[in-house]
Amino acid sequence: MYSSTLIISSLTIPNALVWVHGHGSDPHWGGDVFSSSFGIPNQDATYDYVVIGGGTAGNTIASLLARDKDISIAVVEAGGFAWEDMGNQTVIPAYCWRFEEFFNLNKTNPSVDFDLNTEPQANLGGRQEHYTCPKTFGGGSTLNDMGYHRVTKGTMDYWAQVVGDKSYKWDNFFQFYKKGTHYTPVEGVPDESRNFDREGGPLDITYAPYRQPQNKIMSRAFEKLGLDRILGFNGGSLNGYGFFTVYQDPKKHTRVSSATSYLLQGLEKTSGLVAYPRTLAQKILFQNGMASGVIVQTAGQNYTISARKEIIVSAGFIHSPQLLMVSGIGPAATLQKYGIEVVSNLPGVGANWQDQPYVFAAVQTSEQTGSATLLDPARLEKARREYLKDRTGPLSSPGYDIVGWEKLPSKYRAGLSSQAKAVLKTFPADWPDLELITAAIAAGNPQDPTNNQIFAFVAALLVHNSVGSINITSSSISDPPILKANMLTTTEDRELMLVAVKRLLELLDATGIVTGRLNPPASVETDVQLLEWINENVVYGYHGSSTCKMGKKGDPMAVVDSKARVFGVQKLRVLDASIIPFCVPGHPTGTIYALSEKIAHDILSAKGSTQNDEGVQNEEL
Repeated sequence: MYSSTLIISSLTIPNALVWVHGHGSDPHWGGDVFSSSFGIPNQDATYDYVVIGGGTAGNTIASLLARDKDISIAVVEAGGFAWEDMGNQTVIPAYCWRFEEFFNLNKTNPSVDFDLNTEPQANLGGRQEHYTCPKTFGGGSTLNDMGYHRVTKGTMDYWAQVVGDKSYKWDNFFQFYKKGTHYTPVEGVPDESRNFDREGGPLDITYAPYRQPQNKIMSRAFEKLGLDRILGFNGGSLNGYGFFTVYQDPKKHTRVSSATSYLLQGLEKTSGLVAYPRTLAQKILFQNGMASGVIVQTAGQNYTISARKEIIVSAGFIHSPQLLMVSGIGPAATLQKYGIEVVSNLPGVGANWQDQPYVFAAVQTSEQTGSATLLDPARLEKARREYLKDRTGPLSSPGYDIVGWEKLPSKYRAGLSSQAKAVLKTFPADWPDLELITAAIAAGNPQDPTNNQIFAFVAALLVHNSVGSINITSSSISDPPILKANMLTTTEDRELMLVAVKRLLELLDATGIVTGRLNPPASVETDVQLLEWINENVVYGYHGSSTCKMGKKGDPMAVVDSKARVFGVQKLRVLDASIIPFCVPGHPTGTIYALSEKIAHDILSAKGSTQNDEGVQNEEL
């Protein structure tokens, strides 16, 4: 049994999180008052660094910079702490699907989400899609499905080529994946310790203690399709199938985010880090081409937080370009349209939105899958009691174990058009075309809440060339930006998505447990019918990137250089998914953490030597 916990809604919040709740007297560490780690609203202040956005990247770099006792940092976050705003809904692993329900992807909670929608997409029948945009400390790491992996070796080598910097090659970048993570192996699951440092950092990576009942079935199905079993997805290879690591406390089995790891560690163990919750950045200020501060707003009141050294924008791939544009950095024509003074004319700001199209299939099976766990009151109560007793059972897992990645088999490639084949050739040789995910707990149907035999299959298309954009509607950050997703707008993407769905249907047939197709129904068989179903059901995987993309000097669409510095101004960086030069294969959070470690190292190294601690320099290719 676990003690020293706060009970909320019949479940537990780890006592580590009670620090921020402020229950009881103010905690002390080393004589410092913990509440001093929070900024005073509506009072101008000055720090060495101001980080705008307390998400995955923002919390990470702020905490890393704060390890230098001579540096002061403010983290400005529009939201609060999710465990205050949402109770245990972002803490218990299985509850992650309450933000990504297969039967209701438009579900939102304004306490932790900006509640944005895409523009109507003509090629998808005029559909508008809700696009989850986190508004909480931890950002996407607080609301995502908790999966952790690294990209392929070829991906990072290609990144180095695109930005002209050898430090991004896999052999040089791999150290930053390892710096922040602490890996705990689990009995019965292949041990990936060789891909992690023994000491590691604050970010716990492990496996859930609860094994999904369909693991053997899915292993056989993947093998029937020709996928090889591999050790895991953290050593630079993805193609194959295996167990997926997750961000999870290995003892308490609660979600680990940038807020519960980097941020809280920084607030507890350093004296220079100060957080500003529920504070929205309004505009970056410049003096003689140098970023000098930011106007922020708390509870309707504006004030200024100034930076002696730098401002780091980490507001996410939607709001980072929006903030740059309302501050005078972006396409000159757009800025002038809204009466914004042009500080730096960068056409790439807000352009180049890349994302991964996802489709979800649901089937009725002959097995007890666990699909009713969150919806059937009796099953949920049983799962709660298991979790409360010893942190096991279905609530201790985000609902998946085994994931598959693959290049499209030759039988599918042979039938592709020359244009689609040309798209595939633009990606590195080890870059997977598809990610195939299975889950049961996420497949529950609210219209049939006691049905415990539903299973969900997910296909993510990782090779695509449709590009969207983020744009502003005024000079005010308060006016929501325009999200033009442009999903599946190219002929090649539609062709590749059709093949992805066919492969997904082949996977579900390979399980041998399907007794009926719920979505798409069995009547949907022809290419025309499948394409119509895709248009009605395809969504993005919330892996948006590249709207402030990194690139070489002289690239007209590049916004930042390889050290995340914004072109055309000084003392300003952007650090989040928006600067990744292309949408990386799979789930980007692990790479965002590693990128944050690298940029923090670049900043701190600039105080002394230009070499990092393993002798890898930021050299141009």
